[in-house]
Amino acid sequence: KNAKTLLVKVFEINELNYYRATGQQINTQIDLDGLVANYQKTYTYTDPALRRVKRTFELPQCKGRGIFVVEFIGNGKSSRAIIRKGKLNFLSRTSSAGQVFTVLDEQGDVVNDASIHLRGREYETDEDAQILIPYSTNPRNEQIIIQSGNFATLASFQHLGESYQLNAGIHVERGALLKGETANVPLRPALRMHNRDVSLDLLEE
Repeated sequence: KNAKTLLVKVFEINELNYYRATGQQINTQIDLDGLVANYQKTYTYTDPALRRVKRTFELPQCKGRGIFVVEFIGNGKSSRAIIRKGKLNFLSRTSSAGQVFTVLDEQGDVVNDASIHLRGREYETDEDAQILIPYSTNPRNEQIIIQSGNFATLASFQHLGESYQLNAGIHVERGALLKGETANVPLRPALRMHNRDVSLDLLEE
């Protein structure tokens, strides 16, 4: 209010490094000490103190995907705005080897070069643009970082443990149950993981 000079700074945040260090979403409380602004400009005004003036600031520096912090400094006070451009989402399903993820961009298109960071380990996409994360021995809700190029998004998912079910359908003809004889019994086994059919080849005995 009544600022004769206004300093505008634009910071582009390295999302991956920030999420790794803090494990939190980026907000206006982010510590900018030691960071060099990607852009800054000083505006000087001569309007009367009692006049309310509406101003528009063009920020062409905020281009492409990313998270930008815009800081306005005047009369010794600071105001910030967070600009988020782009987001990575995911679809997941269970398989015999683990949970399979498909990463999508903000348009809903599949991202072929994505990776997922979980507990300090990076899982990359295969030739089918899918990411396999093995089942956990300690199932729980996990925080992950989804990355594509220089852009990253913080997300979470329910990390599942192994949960097999082995069932069998058996059919016996009453007429085949003769005393002292051997009967043929048709058997149809079914192996499931989290209610999803998996190959019987996983059985060793």
